[in-house]
Amino acid sequence: MNTRSMGFLILFLRIIVGVTMIFYGGIKIFHIQFGVPDDVLMQTIGQTDLMTLSWYLADHEPFRSFVGGTEIVIGCVFFHKRFFLIAALVSLPVWIGILVVDLTFMRYNNSVIALVIGMLSLSLVQIFTYRRQMISAFNEIINL
Repeated sequence: MNTRSMGFLILFLRIIVGVTMIFYGGIKIFHIQFGVPDDVLMQTIGQTDLMTLSWYLADHEPFRSFVGGTEIVIGCVFFHKRFFLIAALVSLPVWIGILVVDLTFMRYNNSVIALVIGMLSLSLVQIFTYRRQMISAFNEIINL
């Protein structure tokens, strides 16, 4: 693959990951994701499944705003040509955290788990593509 094609591919990946992060951050900020219906709140903990319990716990501030805001900021940084590799690096613990929560609490929701693994992979592809430049930059920082 030539350099120009690789550049377009990375741009496409940046857009996909950036839009996805902004979308998921926005649905957290605007209280669309998380929360449980009132009838579920009337059940005992023993009657509640892990996913419902995790969504109840995630529906509290400042957790919701912190996670949503973090996702929005990282998503926006993906659109900046000079800083998108920083966004890709910072997105790794976010995707891994989401993956661990999903594997723990949403064991049977394979489509969500596949989406998170896909986004994690897209971030890794961007990092791997520019690994030499990143190593060079890290060496410059270390030698300051």
